[in-house]
Amino acid sequence: MTPKGRLAIAAAEQAGRVLGSRAAHSALRSLVLTLSQPDDRVAALLAAARHAAQLADEPAVLALATLHAEITDADARVHLPALTQLCARLLSERRPRLAVELARAELRRAPSCEAQYLLGRCLHRQHAADADTAYRAAESSPSDGLRRAAQHQRRLLALTRRAPAPASSGAGA
Repeated sequence: MTPKGRLAIAAAEQAGRVLGSRAAHSALRSLVLTLSQPDDRVAALLAAARHAAQLADEPAVLALATLHAEITDADARVHLPALTQLCARLLSERRPRLAVELARAELRRAPSCEAQYLLGRCLHRQHAADADTAYRAAESSPSDGLRRAAQHQRRLLALTRRAPAPASSGAGA
């Protein structure tokens, strides 16, 4: 993130502390549309989505998910932890549809094994077959930890469905 982006996002967040989440969401959404650096735009977008979720503004979160998919040059390694935290929060608040849409947007924006795994986690309770497909894609990760986590989640899904556990694929299993 650039210093300009950090400063602009901090100012919008400060406005939110003074004027409320609606003001922060509005200011941050404007930044998503006006900042020039992709990493700054994604950071503003995730902050705006956090405020929209806090306001229980489902259409705003879905609109931000659509925008998220269009910001292609941002570094996923920088933003994936914040996105994962937001999706986890949405899942804990029983709003899986929003978490799934944000995870799908990330997968369209920057396809990766990590994004597949995040999508699998978001789909896990509601759409087991789709979650299994996402976990299978995540298993192709060069990261041994991610590959093992995806295999573990597939085994949990199999137990949930009372089916035999899937055969592990890949070295080191």
